Amino acid sequence: MRFNAKEMAALAKEPKDKFDQEGVLWVKEKQEGLFRKGEVYVQRWCRLRGNVLFYFKSKEPTSEPYGAIILERCTVELDLKEEMQFSFQIVFEGDDRVQFFAARTEEERDTWIEVLHIASYECLKMQLESLREQIRNKTGKDPIDDPDPTVLEDNTETGGDAGTDDPAVEICITCSGLPKEPNGRTPNPFVSIHIMAPPDQQWLGHAHTEVVEKECNPIFLKTVSFSESSVLRKSTRVKLVIFDCKERLTGTMSQIGQVIFTLSDLITAPDNRLTLRLNSSDFSEGGTVTVMSWENDEYATRNSRMTTGSLEEESSSDQDGPVRPRRKSSKTKCRDMLKPFYNNIMTKTFRFPTSDGSMISVHEYMGESKLCFYFPQLLLKEWITEERARIEQLQDLGELVDIWHQMRRELLDAFHKMVAKYTESCKYLSQEFQGVTFKASARKGDRDVEFIPVNLHLQRMWVTNEKKKTSGCYDIVTVGSFTAYAQKYKQGGVKRMMQQQQELLHSSGHKDSRLTDLNKLLDKLISLRKAVQYDAESVSRAALQGSAEELIKASSLVTDKTRQLLQLLEIKMMEEGITSYDKAKQDLTDGSSAQTNSTESNDIHGKLKSDSQDKVLNELQSKLSQKNSPKVGRVRSEKIPDKKPSVSSVAEGRDSLLSTSSSEYTPTTPVPPGGEWKWSPLHTAATDSTEPWDMNQVNLEAALMCLTSKVDEILRQGETRAGGSSTWLEEVNPLLVRLRGCVELVCRRASHGLTFLALQEQSYNIPLWHTVKYRRDVTFSQALTSVTTGFLTKLRSSITNETFLQQLYKIGLLINFESLLSCHGDEMGMLEDHIVAINDMKNVTFKIIQASNADEILPTLSGKRGSYVVQVPCPDTMFHLLPREIQRGYAIRVVPVIFTMGINEHATLADKFGDTKLQEQINQENFEALSSYVSQYFDHFKESNPGPNSVEEQMKLLKYNINSKKSKNVEILHISAEICRNMNGIRFTSCKSAKDRTAMSVTLEQVQILQREHNLAPHVFSHALECFRSEGVRRHNTFKNTGISKYAFNSIQLMALPKLYRPPNGTFGNVAS
Repeated sequence: MRFNAKEMAALAKEPKDKFDQEGVLWVKEKQEGLFRKGEVYVQRWCRLRGNVLFYFKSKEPTSEPYGAIILERCTVELDLKEEMQFSFQIVFEGDDRVQFFAARTEEERDTWIEVLHIASYECLKMQLESLREQIRNKTGKDPIDDPDPTVLEDNTETGGDAGTDDPAVEICITCSGLPKEPNGRTPNPFVSIHIMAPPDQQWLGHAHTEVVEKECNPIFLKTVSFSESSVLRKSTRVKLVIFDCKERLTGTMSQIGQVIFTLSDLITAPDNRLTLRLNSSDFSEGGTVTVMSWENDEYATRNSRMTTGSLEEESSSDQDGPVRPRRKSSKTKCRDMLKPFYNNIMTKTFRFPTSDGSMISVHEYMGESKLCFYFPQLLLKEWITEERARIEQLQDLGELVDIWHQMRRELLDAFHKMVAKYTESCKYLSQEFQGVTFKASARKGDRDVEFIPVNLHLQRMWVTNEKKKTSGCYDIVTVGSFTAYAQKYKQGGVKRMMQQQQELLHSSGHKDSRLTDLNKLLDKLISLRKAVQYDAESVSRAALQGSAEELIKASSLVTDKTRQLLQLLEIKMMEEGITSYDKAKQDLTDGSSAQTNSTESNDIHGKLKSDSQDKVLNELQSKLSQKNSPKVGRVRSEKIPDKKPSVSSVAEGRDSLLSTSSSEYTPTTPVPPGGEWKWSPLHTAATDSTEPWDMNQVNLEAALMCLTSKVDEILRQGETRAGGSSTWLEEVNPLLVRLRGCVELVCRRASHGLTFLALQEQSYNIPLWHTVKYRRDVTFSQALTSVTTGFLTKLRSSITNETFLQQLYKIGLLINFESLLSCHGDEMGMLEDHIVAINDMKNVTFKIIQASNADEILPTLSGKRGSYVVQVPCPDTMFHLLPREIQRGYAIRVVPVIFTMGINEHATLADKFGDTKLQEQINQENFEALSSYVSQYFDHFKESNPGPNSVEEQMKLLKYNINSKKSKNVEILHISAEICRNMNGIRFTSCKSAKDRTAMSVTLEQVQILQREHNLAPHVFSHALECFRSEGVRRHNTFKNTGISKYAFNSIQLMALPKLYRPPNGTFGNVAS
C-alpha cells in the first residue's frame, strides 16, 4: 500500500492520549551481519493507533518509528511453540509470513491480543453492524438511515436551519459553568435543538449551533430560527441537548446535559430571557443555559392584530396562541428585494458582540440567479442571427477565383457548423432546463451546458445594530471561473490561443488581426444604411404632411446620418477592401477570357455608372452654381412637372417611395454583349468599366447636396396654398430616390470589400479562428450573465444612492473581480479564459428603460459581438428616482478590473518551479485601470482627502503590494475589495468552481467588514470566521454542488492555503469538486 512517510512519522509521535495501547514488546526480527544471521527477539517500544501498530527502538518522544504493521486481513493467535515466554503471533491471510511478539507478563500478553484483535477495520465494521441491529430492534429505526440530528452536517437539519424563509422568531443560546472532564480537558460545547409541537409526541430535530472549542462558558454566535408555521405555538416544547464534541472530523461527542422548556415559558420570562440548569445523566453539576428570543416586526405586527391584552392574560386565556416575544428589526424587506431575481434563497442568522458591549445581528442570504439559464439563451439567439448574416454576406460576394472560392467554402462550412451548434444548444437549454436556476460544479465539464456560469449565486450580508439603530447591506456575487472547461486546456486558454493567431499573422507578413475592426465597420455600415433609408422616409412623410418643422427635422437627420456614412467610407480599410475585391473579380474575368476566348458577363451588384470622373466633377460644380438644377454628374432624373399633380398621383408616388425596399433596385435594361451591369441612382446601364470608388462617394455627396438644397428652397418659398404639401412631395421624391440609390450602391460595394477582407484575414487558419471564437463565446456568455445579475441587484439596493446613480452615466459602472486561480496546470488555462471574458465586458453597455408593466423585470439584449446593449426594465417607482440622463437612455458603460492571486498548492508550485508573470501582469494592468477610475471619481464627485484609511492611501498600499511580488500576497485582494466598496462598485469572487476557496475568501471578507464597519469585538474574530464557514450559507453551497457538506480540501491542500483561508476542523475532506 502507498503512504506518506512523513505523515506516518508525525502520526507516530502524537501524544499518549491519541493511542489505544502502548508498551514494551519483544519483536522477532531478522538479524543481518557477518556473524549474525537468522531471527531473534528484540525489545521494542510499541504504540497502537487504530489499525496501525508502530514500533520504535526506544521510548524517547523524539525517536523515529522503526517500523509499522497494518492490521488488516489478519488474525492474532497464541504462539504454541513458545520460543519465548508469553509470546503470540499475527498471521496474515494469503501470506506465509508470520509476525511473532512476546510480552513481559501473561496479563500484558492477553491485553495486547485483545486490543490487536479488535483493531482492524473489518472487526470494527462487524461491531458497527451488531450495534446497529441492536438499536434498530430497540428503537424501531435505523441509526444510519435515520440519524440523530446531533451530527455536524447541515443537510440533516429538518427545521429552522433549513433557511428557506425569513425567521419569525430567533433565539440565541449561551452556557456557563460547563464541567471539565476528569483528566482536566476543557469541553468543546455544541447544542442540538429539538422541538415537539402538540399533538405530535415525538421529538424532531430542528437545528444546531456551531462548536465552540475549549470553552466552559460558551456564547454561541449562530442563532436558532423559527419560521412562521404550526410549530410556532406557545405549547411547543423545545429541548436543548448540550454535547461535548470530542472529534469534529467524525462527529464523535458525548452528552453533557439537557434542558426542556416551552415557548410560553420563554415569552413570560422577564425580558424574554430564560435561564435553566442543565440536567445531566448522572445528576451531577452540569452548569446553566440561558436562552433569549427576538421577533421580526412584520410577524409582531400581525400578532398584535390577532391578540390583545397583556402577555399574562394571553398566557391564561390562550394556552396555544401565537408567540409574541420582543420585537426585532425586520429583514423581510431585504429578502423581498432579492425575490424578483433569485430563487431558493437560503438564510442563516448570527449574533456577534461588539467592542462597545452591544450586539449586532447578522443575516446571511444566498440565492440562485434567475438569469443563469435565461440570459445565455438570449446570447445564443443573437449569435445565430449574426452568423447567418455573415453567411449571407459571404454568399453575396458572387463567383470568385478558385483559391478564394475554396477559402470561402471552408469558412461557410465553419459558419454553418456554428449555427447548427448554437441552435442545438439553445433548443436544449429551453427544453431541458425550464425553471432551473443553478448549474452545479459537478457539471462544469458538461458540453451541453457550457454556456451557463458555474455555481452562480449572490451572497448578501445584512447587519443591524439595534442599540445604535444602524444597518448595512453587503453583496458579493460568487461564480466559477469564466472558462470553457469542457474544451480542456491542451492549447491553453483564449488569451494564449489569440497569441497563436497573432503569431500566424506575423509569420505571414501581416501585423495585428483586423477581423474585429472589420466586423465592427461592417455592422456600422449596415446600421447607417438602415438609418439613412428610414430618415429618408421621414422626409417623405413630412413633405406629404406639409409640416415645415417636421421637414427641417427629418432633413437634418438624413444629412447627419449621410455625413456619418461618408466619413465611414473614407476609412482606409474601405478602399483597400474594395480594391482587393475588384481585383479578385477581375482575375476571375481574365481567367475565364483566357479559357473561353470570350468575355463572360459578370453581374457585380452595387456598382454605380458614370462616363468619366472629370465629367462628374464638372457637373457637380455646375450644380453648386445653379442650385435649382436636379442633375448631378451622370445621375439622371425626370423633369419635375410644372402643373399641380392630382391627389391620386401624389398618393401613388408617396406609396411607391415608402414601400420601396433598399434592396429592390434591380436592373431593367438588357445587358449588352461584353458589358456588365453598373448602378446609377435612378437607372442602370451597361458599361465596359468599373467606376472608381471615389466617384461613388462624390455621387453620394452630390445627391445629399441636391436634397438639402431643394429642402432649403421649399422652405424659403414657404408655400401655403392648398395642396402645397403635394407639391413638396413631388419635388423631393426624385431626389430621395436618387439619394437612396446612391446609399444602396456604396453600402453594397463597401460591404463586399469588407467581407472579402474578412475572408482574407481568416484564411490563414480557419479552424483556429473558429475555435477561438467559440471558446470566447462560451466564456463571454458566462461573464455577461454574471455581470448582468450583479448590476440588477446593485441597482435595486442602491437606488437611493445619488452618488452611485451619477457614477453610472458619468464615469461608468465599476466591477471588481477577485480571482483565486493559480498560474499552474489547468488553472493557467482557466485564468487565460477568465481574463479575456472580463476584458470583453468593456464592450457591454447597460440602458435602463421604464417597464411597461409590473411583470416586466428580466433584461433584454441587442447588438453583435464587440458591442452589446443590455436593456434593464425598471418599475415606475424606481424609474422616477433615476437621474434624467439615465431616464433618457444614456448608455452605462462597464469598467471591469480584476485582481488575481493563487492560494492553493498549484500556486506554491507556480511560485517555486513555474511562472507567475501572467498574474503579475494582470494585477499591474488593472491597477492602472482602477487608478484611472479613482481619479475620475474624485474629479466628478469630491475632492481627495488623504488620511490613514482614505482611498488615496489604500491605492498607495495596493501599488506597494503589487510591486512587492510576494508569494500568495492576499493583501492585494483585500485592499482592492475595500477600494471597490468605497467606489460603489460591484464585487465578484471566483475560483475554479466558486465552492471551496471562494467560500474561504467570502467569509473572511464578511468578518473583515464586520470588524471595520460595525466594530466587531477583536476576541471573536476567529470564532466568527469559523462560525460563518461551519454554519453559514457557504456550507450549504458545498452540499448543493457535491451532495456532501464538506469543503474539498485534503491535508496537503490545507497546508498550502494561507492561515486565514483554512476551514475549521471537521468541515473539509477529500471530496470530488
